[in-house]
Amino acid sequence: MNCEYHKNFEANFICSDCGINMCKACAVNDNGRVICIECAKKKGLSIIKNAAYESKFHNDNIDSNYSNPNKRYSKFWSIIFSFMPGGGHMYLGVMKRGLQFMLAFFGIIALANFFYSSEFLIFFSIVIWFYSFFDCFHIRKKLEQGEEINEDLIFPVDFKNINSRHLGVGLLVVGGLILLNEFFDQLIYITNRMNINSEAIRVTIRMLRNSFFPIVLIVTGFLILRKSNKKNIE
Repeated sequence: MNCEYHKNFEANFICSDCGINMCKACAVNDNGRVICIECAKKKGLSIIKNAAYESKFHNDNIDSNYSNPNKRYSKFWSIIFSFMPGGGHMYLGVMKRGLQFMLAFFGIIALANFFYSSEFLIFFSIVIWFYSFFDCFHIRKKLEQGEEINEDLIFPVDFKNINSRHLGVGLLVVGGLILLNEFFDQLIYITNRMNINSEAIRVTIRMLRNSFFPIVLIVTGFLILRKSNKKNIE
């Protein structure tokens, strides 16, 4: 969507008074509200090349920035939606950050419930919940002040440069863990059906089942350390 006054420029703001789309060169700060030049002239505001906004928003790359006036968002609903990680960000229009928060939160919970000996992952989901909640709060405050919001991801991922070998190894590991989990489920089912009441067999199965996820973490950490040591030597 282009600016109403400069057709060749992309619109960054919406005037709080008349509602038109405008670029950052046409934005005027009216006591924390963002209005267009024409509305500023009607109010008799002094305009000197919009120096405040030119100095504040000097970056010409605006594709990943988002800004909007405060009257478009409800404080009540932004708080309600923020109780679900990523939901508040999506309500405020910061979709990429919201999607990443939501995927991280529910993804960690799914892993913790699926794999044995991975209950410690719940701790990370709690951290993500608090970070998402207060990040949403601060973003809403910035929007109320007419500031631009950077919509870049919390953890930038360049899908074009992903190493296909690493991706393949990751998929093999996850698939292998899922397969082993199903195998042990079936093994326990068979022992129960065959009325095998040996406590030693049950303890062995449980020990093997609970060991796979920690072993994967240890091997992954070892490989990362080995790779970093090679880089330091080079």
